[in-house]
Amino acid sequence: MAAESRPSFPVCLSSALASRLAVDREMLLNLEGEHLTLVGLNGIYSWTWNIRHLRNYGYKRDDFHFEAGKRCQTGVGYFSFYTPQGKEIFRVLNQMKGEYKRRNFKQPNRVAETNLPSPRKISMKLKFLSLLPRRKPKEKKSDRFEEAKNEETSSLQEQKRSSVVSAAYVTILPETPSGSNSASENKHQTDRSMKKRFRAGDAWKHHGY
Repeated sequence: MAAESRPSFPVCLSSALASRLAVDREMLLNLEGEHLTLVGLNGIYSWTWNIRHLRNYGYKRDDFHFEAGKRCQTGVGYFSFYTPQGKEIFRVLNQMKGEYKRRNFKQPNRVAETNLPSPRKISMKLKFLSLLPRRKPKEKKSDRFEEAKNEETSSLQEQKRSSVVSAAYVTILPETPSGSNSASENKHQTDRSMKKRFRAGDAWKHHGY
């Protein structure tokens, strides 16, 4: 079924808004599909706002206004248009939003945007995972075998080093004399001491005793 054509509403912009958007003050506001489009009287399209990205909208007695989100073509901002048909624009815009919801949220194969995690949740989850301690990689059997083999080789080398004594630390002791030589030396020393004692004992003869 072909979509119903939407009407155009003549609107008047303030001098500041017309200068900001670089358009004429007298324009047309078209409501078609999922967009609000600002069109010049010569039929040239200038700015477009998607109804999904409007934060809010409303009307007064002599104007229609809306607040655009950051995803809109103009970025974030408040836009007000002088028109006596603000209530009619508001009614048509509500009808467009209702059709958009029925068209996009009743299809079984469409994934609802609300089920998708927000970028903030994803960044928080990644930050939490980065704080978790990292697991050590599992050692392979071949690596453990090589490590045990290297430890055994190093222990054998240490044993060989400890068994070899440097010549600088070897002390050569004098030979111990045999039993016969020691006995003869003791006998000579005894004879010398006896002679000394005898000579000292004969000293009284020289003093007239």
